Amino acid sequence: MSNSNSGQAPGQNKTVLIIVNGRPREVTGKSISYEEIVKLAFPDDRVLGGSRLEVS
Repeated sequence: MSNSNSGQAPGQNKTVLIIVNGRPREVTGKSISYEEIVKLAFPDDRVLGGSRLEVS
């Protein structure tokens, strides 16, 4: 018997809604990195060198 999804555990690629800077964003996958969240927060690379970012 063959299953095309046999390499993926259930829930590993679920789409979830997160809020970044007060805006809803959909992400897919098992986890998301800090760098990926920063890219969602500042999609046009408005983060300049030396900026301070805080996570709460």
